[in-house]
Amino acid sequence: MGVLLAVLTLTLAVLMLYSLGYLLSTISIWYVKLYNITMAMQALVETGRYPIPAYPTAYQAFFTFVLPVAFMTTVPAQFLTGRGTALWLLGAVAVCAALLLMSVAFWRYALTVLHEPRRVETDRLAVIRIYLTHPTPCSSSLSPSAAFV
Repeated sequence: MGVLLAVLTLTLAVLMLYSLGYLLSTISIWYVKLYNITMAMQALVETGRYPIPAYPTAYQAFFTFVLPVAFMTTVPAQFLTGRGTALWLLGAVAVCAALLLMSVAFWRYALTVLHEPRRVETDRLAVIRIYLTHPTPCSSSLSPSAAFV
């Protein structure tokens, strides 16, 4: 049973790492020349080299709740050694689901922002068409020929 839970938590860890990579890659829509994204992912993986209890308390909280390194490294190791609890398993499932949903939502937002200039240009053209077809009160008193007289 412990091995199955370890495989489950390891699968969740891979999905979390994928989601974080997806989030960082989505940023490249705005910033095309981001060569350091791979460095950020590598640094994230490097922090998981040591178990979370080896870090000071503030770092433990950061690596558990802000960057889920604890859920990607320490939790699968705990379940593999038989020391995992149901609370950690539920936390890993919740964090994984939240990261997946957040990465997909951020990707969709990035795509809407990417296509927004076209929509703004279309709106400007619509305003110009409305202006040309519906004269304003000031322009109705002047005829086109009166402007050249």
